[in-house]
Amino acid sequence: MPAAIACLALMPCWAFAQDIGDRERAAVRALVEQGDEAWDARDYETAYDLFRRARGIVNAPTIAVRQAECLEKLGRLVEASELYLATSRIRLEPGASEPFRRAVAVAFERAEALRGRHATLKLTISGEDLDGAQVLIDGREIPSVLIGTAFPVDPGSRLIEVVKGKRKASRTVRIAEKGSATVVIDLPPAEPEPGDAAPPVAGSSQPKDKPESTRPYVLETSSQPTWGWVMFGIGVGGVALGGVTGGLAIKYRGDLDDTVYDDGNPVCSGTTCTDKKSTVNNYNTMRTVSTVGFGVGIVGLATGLTLLLTAPEPKLREVAGVRPWVGFGSVGVEGKF
Repeated sequence: MPAAIACLALMPCWAFAQDIGDRERAAVRALVEQGDEAWDARDYETAYDLFRRARGIVNAPTIAVRQAECLEKLGRLVEASELYLATSRIRLEPGASEPFRRAVAVAFERAEALRGRHATLKLTISGEDLDGAQVLIDGREIPSVLIGTAFPVDPGSRLIEVVKGKRKASRTVRIAEKGSATVVIDLPPAEPEPGDAAPPVAGSSQPKDKPESTRPYVLETSSQPTWGWVMFGIGVGGVALGGVTGGLAIKYRGDLDDTVYDDGNPVCSGTTCTDKKSTVNNYNTMRTVSTVGFGVGIVGLATGLTLLLTAPEPKLREVAGVRPWVGFGSVGVEGKF
C-alpha cells in the first residue's frame, strides 16, 4: 500500500500546518488504511467514502488524489475531473514534500485527460407551468439554468427525471464517452382535482328535500313549426310547377310565332290564329297553370317562413296529479291540479 504509506508518513507535517490534534491524526491514519484495504478489494464505493472522510479532516493532496481515483473507477468522471482540478490548484508551502508535489502534478494531468472523456447532454423540457419543476439525473438534482444548454455528464446509462408536484416524466438515455445526446422530455399537464367539478348552472338548484328528478314533466311543443314546413313545401312545389309550365308556355308560343303558310302568310295575326288550335290551347293552358303555380308558390313560401320564424320555443310543463316525495328526514305527498 505505497499510497497509504506516503499519506501516513507525511501526516505530521501536514497536520501541524492545519493545527489538528493527535486524535484527529490517528483517525486520518485509520481511515486511509481502511480506504486502501477497500481499494484492494475493489470496493471502490467504500474506499471513496473512507478517503472522503479522511480528507474532511486533512485536505492533503495525496488523499484527494486517492478519492478522485475512486470516483474514476465508479464511472463518475465529471466529479473525478473536478476533484483532480481542485487538487492541482492547491498551493503548497515552500519546502513541501516530494509526494505532495507529485500528487499535485498527477492531479493536473488527470484532470486534463478526464475532461476529454466526458459525454455531453442537451436537455429540453416542454409542457405547461414548468416554474419550480425539479430536474434530476440519476437521482441528483441539477440547476435549472442548465436546461436548454449542452453540459457535461458521465458517460453510460443516465436516468433523467422531471418532477413537479404529482406530475412526473422520465427517460433513460445512454451516451458513450466523448459522445453527445439531445433529449426532449414532455411534462404532462396537471390532472384536475376532485373538487374542481364544473359549478351548477344558475337557477337550476332545487330544494334539497324534493329532487328535481322525482317530479314528472312533459315537453310542451307547438304545432306551428309543422304547419310552417308544410306551407314551405307547398311553396317550393308551386314555384317548381310555375317554372316548368312557364317553360312549356314559352315553347308553345315560339312554335306559333315561327309557323307560316307556304305562301309566306303567318298563322297568327295578333291574338287570332287561323290554324294550330291545339298548340294555341296548350299555350293558354300552360300560361294559366304557370301563373297560378307561381302565385301559390310565393304565398306558400312566405307563409311557411313566417310560421317557422315565429314558432314558440318548446317548454316543460308539470303534469297534474298527486305523487309522493322523500327528503332528508321527511316524507310526504304533493299534487298539482
